[in-house]
Amino acid sequence: MPKLTIPATITKIDQREQAQLENLFRQFGNARHVAYTLKQRGVPKAQIERLLQKQTGLNSRYAKDAHHSVENLPHT
Repeated sequence: MPKLTIPATITKIDQREQAQLENLFRQFGNARHVAYTLKQRGVPKAQIERLLQKQTGLNSRYAKDAHHSVENLPHT
């Protein structure tokens, strides 16, 4: 099933919500970094996603998205 990105804008956000959103972006970026590192080490996909949930505190959907976002990146 292809994914569809819908452009959106947040028009009103308070300081607390802004901090939560920034924290989510930080967690997701960290999850992507961890996923890439584990992928380089040859860790299986299912194990990467479980580890991401434990290490970053993200739910399974975000963990899968983080892994998927680095799946096709080149190996170094």
